[in-house]
Amino acid sequence: MYRSLDPSLSSSSSPISPKTRPAPPPPPPPPLMSSTMIGWNVPPVPPLPPRPLPPLPQPIMDCSPSTSCSNSFHESTGSIDKTELADSFEVLDESMVADGHFICFAGYATLQMDKKKKRAHARLRNSQLAFYVHEEVDDKHGKTIMGPHNLNDLLFITFIGQNISMYFLHDDDVVLVRFTPENEFDSWILMLGESILAEMDLLRSTLRGWNSLGRAWTRTGAVGEWKKCVIGMHDDTLYSLESEESLFITDLRKVHALKFKVDRLDWCSEIKRKGQEGPILLTLDGSSLAIEADFSICTKEWKDAIDAILRRPQNTLETCRLSSNGVPIAIEKCITFISTHGLELEGIYRKNGNKSKEKVLLKQLVDDAWSVHLTREGEECVFAVADVLRQFLRRMECAVVPENLHHQFYAILEESDENVRDCHLIRLLDSLPQVHYLTLRRIIAHLCEVTANFAINKATIENVAKMFGPTLFCVDSCDVMEKQAEMGQQISIVVLLIHRFVSIFRETAREAASKAVLECAKKDVERKTNKTRAEGMLVSINLWAGENRAFNVRDDLVAQEVLTQAFALRDIERDANVNYAVFEILNDGHLVRRLHEEEKISSIVLDRWLKWKVGGDAILRVDRDPHPLSKNLTSPFTGKVKVALDGSRWFQSCEMRIEGGSTIVMCALKSLKTIRKWEISDLIVFEGSTRKPGHESALTFIPLSSRGIIDKFTGICVHFKQEDKRIRFLNSILMLYAMEKPNLLVHF
Repeated sequence: MYRSLDPSLSSSSSPISPKTRPAPPPPPPPPLMSSTMIGWNVPPVPPLPPRPLPPLPQPIMDCSPSTSCSNSFHESTGSIDKTELADSFEVLDESMVADGHFICFAGYATLQMDKKKKRAHARLRNSQLAFYVHEEVDDKHGKTIMGPHNLNDLLFITFIGQNISMYFLHDDDVVLVRFTPENEFDSWILMLGESILAEMDLLRSTLRGWNSLGRAWTRTGAVGEWKKCVIGMHDDTLYSLESEESLFITDLRKVHALKFKVDRLDWCSEIKRKGQEGPILLTLDGSSLAIEADFSICTKEWKDAIDAILRRPQNTLETCRLSSNGVPIAIEKCITFISTHGLELEGIYRKNGNKSKEKVLLKQLVDDAWSVHLTREGEECVFAVADVLRQFLRRMECAVVPENLHHQFYAILEESDENVRDCHLIRLLDSLPQVHYLTLRRIIAHLCEVTANFAINKATIENVAKMFGPTLFCVDSCDVMEKQAEMGQQISIVVLLIHRFVSIFRETAREAASKAVLECAKKDVERKTNKTRAEGMLVSINLWAGENRAFNVRDDLVAQEVLTQAFALRDIERDANVNYAVFEILNDGHLVRRLHEEEKISSIVLDRWLKWKVGGDAILRVDRDPHPLSKNLTSPFTGKVKVALDGSRWFQSCEMRIEGGSTIVMCALKSLKTIRKWEISDLIVFEGSTRKPGHESALTFIPLSSRGIIDKFTGICVHFKQEDKRIRFLNSILMLYAMEKPNLLVHF
């Protein structure tokens, strides 16, 4: 970009000799442009040698009367030597145009100051926005009404109608600037956007226009990282630029809900200001997007801008809230409901539903389709949803097939060659707006599904075409008499679309992925059906305490067989000097019981565990046996012990003994008076305790009639002072189970 460095050229008509020209002063600010003067994207170039004056760019010379530029420049050029004039122009200092952008703009605007309005001359130059009393005030020495504000400090900008609102960062606070240009509003929006996006090539090239721009923190998903972004919103789309290589695009029509109050744990940790109110959360299909600006007032502006999109009237397919596949969610929900409950219903799309229910449902779908949950309340409910689907389509301002394409569709019916006709149809369908194409495709696919069940629901292709022909081509605002003559052609087009659906509609990526998953599932089922099914249930067995190793066994195996498989299948070397056993472990390891060699796994898992409703803390483990069962280490007497009865937290000192090989007796210490008796066959004994003090030398007897380990006071807890006495008494009980009462093994 070139400009004159000699101010006399714009006011004097006398020629200037290059020899007498004074040294050029430092470059002043670039010349002010009017609301019709636009310049940008000018890279630095080397100085020009003396040569004939080239034609000057028209936009630079076209000064409007509203600016301070003088028109005498045009008058003076006639008496100036062209070589001298060309020599008087030189390139701006390279540092001033290093970014390749050079924007100047000016014009009168109405400035909103508190509750007052004031006319001011707005000037945009060098990424600075300032407001002056009038256009003749000098930039350097003139006093501003407001500003200058650096656009690099801009936090948020939006416009409603022709009112522009801008939030700037100033001394760690927010300054609001509101103004309304008197003319050239579109040029103001263009220049402001160009100044803000000058160094953001990816966003600038993608964002064709904007409604809101700003800087904020964003997070994708529930566990993503917060990242500083430049965000732009244009119509229905939100663009968030994380870096020059990372741009995220979100279709706001596919947002399920906008949440204003988010849990404090989900706030951006990078923002630490008083009065912080947290982010807004946009929930999407399978994901979410959180947005939080550095100041809550800017976050609220983003919320208002997005909420306005979500709450706007759904008068066209383009303004409807969309599902993840690009179809209006109201249409998608109706089709899904009918596909679930109405495919085999005779009279579908021919019988009418309840009119009052249809009216209520249609209003709900129009107001907020995402919050509507359709439930079946009889056949009439399905018919009502089918009617609402067609009513929703007909209430639009434009039909699914726009009126300007009707005659082109009708002309296809005259083509006799099937392949040529399909090619014409494909080309014509591609000319539809995207939402119209996806909606038409979804409806025709649904009608194919309905007519495939015509033997049950009596819905032939011709019948459904009669119902949907006028629906897809006309809306309620159409002239009924004018379209009546075209009804036959509309029906024929729908019949053709159903018959040729596979040929003319392209398969979507989602459908291709779904087909691939189904094919894999079918192959997997076929492969598994050829295998011999294992009888019984598989039970997971853990290996060794503290190790995350496990293997599965059938539930009909006994403990000894489980041990054999543990060493055979897991390729573990068995130490001949070490005893191994299978242990039942409950209550996070507080209760442990060694299984008898002939005890079945099913008696534990399918009998007692189901009855007791044990949770995930119950496991079976193969481990080393520190105290193997020995006939030489037995005693029917406990000596002095402390006992807490079932359901009690209090311990009392007493003695216990085994009587008659079948009964456990609890008696007083000195008098040996019997306090309580229990049949051994009614109890199951575990090592350990769930009660405090939780002494390691403890046994817990749980009645088989118990509902399980409900709390830590379940069972009869016996604490021993000496470990040796505990082992001897336990061995005595286990010997009775194993030798004298083999039928009781079913309980272990």
